[in-house]
Amino acid sequence: MPKWETYDDFMYEHLVLAQQICDRAIVKSDPKKVAMKATMLWEFVKDFAPRSYQTLVFDCCYIVGNATGNKVSVPFLQNISADLLDGRRVKAMARTEKGHWYLSEEGKEAIMKIFGNDEVLYNDAVNQWTTDEYQQGEKTDHWCEMCAVRMESGETRKDILVEADELPIRPILICPGCRKWEWDVDTEN
Repeated sequence: MPKWETYDDFMYEHLVLAQQICDRAIVKSDPKKVAMKATMLWEFVKDFAPRSYQTLVFDCCYIVGNATGNKVSVPFLQNISADLLDGRRVKAMARTEKGHWYLSEEGKEAIMKIFGNDEVLYNDAVNQWTTDEYQQGEKTDHWCEMCAVRMESGETRKDILVEADELPIRPILICPGCRKWEWDVDTEN
């Protein structure tokens, strides 16, 4: 007998999981908006990504979280998974025998759809698994909480959490260590 009585029950369980993950991991954006985008991505990829449905939710929260200026790490998500899944530690973004689903053409296409076809946001989300060169910017007085190094300015990103026909472009600060970024609130209107 299946775990879910209806497809809606199945979808709801995974939406709730995404919301619980984002409530704990997302601090610089609205966790509900990030969870909704992560769930949209999960819906696009769940039929082809070689991951369990639950593990795939963690992957999607990682990807959308990092593309919205939230410094979500794989170890942090492992701790969250242990709390939410009765001790089971999920390793988000793990490689399977078929490779990394998010680096495949189909995976990239699905992610790009969520990101408004912004290649820079896609690269931000998967940069740990690619060899893209990092472009240095101007040093700022802001420090990366994860790496304890000065963040750099000079780049911009689309804000995918804004509901608009044309997504706004906002300035960011980027860490030269972990290459994660956050919104530069000092230079915004």
